Amino acid sequence: MEKPTLKLNKQIPDVSYHSDELKMILVLGESVRADHLSINGYNRPTTPKLKQQSGLISFPNVYTEHTYTAVSLPQILTNQGQVKIDSEYYSIYDILDEANYKTYWVGNQTLEKSYAPIVKTNDSIHLIDAFKSVFSFDKLRDESLIPVASNILKEDRRSVISLHMIGSHWWYEDRYSNKEKKFNPVIDSKYIPSLTSEQLINSYDNTLLYLDKFISKLIGVLENQETPTVLVYISDHGEQLGEEGKWLHAQSGEAAKNPAYLIWFSESYTKKYPKVVTNIKEATKINSTTDRVFYDILTLLGISFEKIKQ
Repeated sequence: MEKPTLKLNKQIPDVSYHSDELKMILVLGESVRADHLSINGYNRPTTPKLKQQSGLISFPNVYTEHTYTAVSLPQILTNQGQVKIDSEYYSIYDILDEANYKTYWVGNQTLEKSYAPIVKTNDSIHLIDAFKSVFSFDKLRDESLIPVASNILKEDRRSVISLHMIGSHWWYEDRYSNKEKKFNPVIDSKYIPSLTSEQLINSYDNTLLYLDKFISKLIGVLENQETPTVLVYISDHGEQLGEEGKWLHAQSGEAAKNPAYLIWFSESYTKKYPKVVTNIKEATKINSTTDRVFYDILTLLGISFEKIKQ
């Protein structure tokens, strides 16, 4: 599968922004489909903690045509969805830099050639478990990202921390702990044709219980900040779970095109920017694409500039 060559425009136009102190954690998930979250009406309790979380909203109808990370992440982290093919794109981090935000990338995946140029526009990059790829069967779980993010939050009062998860990427059994092994029986072989649909879906849904815990812990960290905070979670794509006889992702299939998208606002953020929160909530009612994430981030942080049109 050919991976695109990314061209970034480094001539950043004048940016308008307010100077308020704000902190954001941008969580880039992996292989999480919106319709398997109970917060979106799924019939299994895969997000029990998030369902009780005040300040959290979900977008059940966000879609992408890109079902593998190498093309889906660049679509999310640049403005390429709004400009013609083969243009030079703006990195979200270059825009944030112009608005005097300090940017940090903390990843639990090795950098791919397709999106590495975007990641490198961050002020700081930290890769945990850097020598193991997504195909390793003993990779660190995503909770290892949280202490790194917690330490960064102590440093700057205007910051955006991107956490790149291993998420629900195959092999599912390495992505959660025994505490999340609620749905049984689970997969017991890496050879998919030998497994039942029940096993595969059970293991996948257990990874979502782990995600529920992970995001809830991050919200707990943000709630303790003195400044207004916001968390944005977007999965790069969804996952095929037997539809059309297909499993996993990086292939055609509608089930892999509906990634989960969540936004959480601290109480202090909601009080200070009620109109922004209201407008974002209204947007959950419509169908949209992952192109919106780039612009939502700017809106949430009070940033705009003339050359980007929504």
